[in-house]
Amino acid sequence: MLIIAVNVAGTLHNFSSLSQGNVRIQRQKELVQRLLQLGITRIYSGYWVCDRIIFQSQEKIICAALNERMQPGLTRYTPYKNVVDHSKNVAYVFTQNSDYHPEQAISAFTKNNQYQQIHINEYIVFLLTGSR
Repeated sequence: MLIIAVNVAGTLHNFSSLSQGNVRIQRQKELVQRLLQLGITRIYSGYWVCDRIIFQSQEKIICAALNERMQPGLTRYTPYKNVVDHSKNVAYVFTQNSDYHPEQAISAFTKNNQYQQIHINEYIVFLLTGSR
């Protein structure tokens, strides 16, 4: 009886995890669609966010990874970093409540400290206003 109860509990847990995963995938799709609607195709973000966005956008959005100190991180494909580094229309995309402190980094990257925040689900997009 105990074995059956453990199996049932495990199955229920797996189904709830699947639905949470589906919600996350849907939110990421919405992020990609919104970025493309805004014409944002070059971004900086964390390693995992970069990989998911590049994959889900089928490389329509190119991302270069930053580490938690907002310095260049590990970008799997070096040409992506070069593309983003040389783009004039770059946004920074982070999840809310992450280890990143994008406001500090953006103020360091820009002399006029003017940027727009766009909230998309649990993501914050920082778009430099002079870049559009």
